[in-house]
Amino acid sequence: MPALDLSLLFNPGHWFDVNPGAPSAYYWALVLAFVILAVAGGVSYWYLRTKRFGGHTLHARLAEVGGIAGLSVGLWALFLLLMRFLGVSVLSARVLLYVTILGVLGLGAYGVYYYLRLYPSRLAAYVREEERKRFLPTSKSKGRPVSSQSAASAKRKPKRKR
Repeated sequence: MPALDLSLLFNPGHWFDVNPGAPSAYYWALVLAFVILAVAGGVSYWYLRTKRFGGHTLHARLAEVGGIAGLSVGLWALFLLLMRFLGVSVLSARVLLYVTILGVLGLGAYGVYYYLRLYPSRLAAYVREEERKRFLPTSKSKGRPVSSQSAASAKRKPKRKR
């Protein structure tokens, strides 16, 4: 297998080469990284979303979105790497893999941004809403919280016809 030449990394002619030849040994590290990403996304989507975070809708939704993103990007990258190993001409262009790696880095950066900036306020809003729902009056027949509009309309007396 040929060695990785980092001087060609910024050469656009190198990126769009439709027949790039045999992949270097570093591609196996990418295969391992994308397998881990795909498995983590699958576990997040099929296990964490239902079993671990089933009652917490905010965490379940985050596990669903993160799982779908990780699984889809991981499987797409594995498909591109398989095409590279098989030598399929157009689908083994390096630019496709580079864009996928940039996408993974972008998703990771957004995940860090979300966790540091957006998640605390959304978690606080979720906790406030759950506390509000906890103390709502419930109807005796269904055991569900009564909305403020239906409770107010139940207290009103019907209008008489004259």
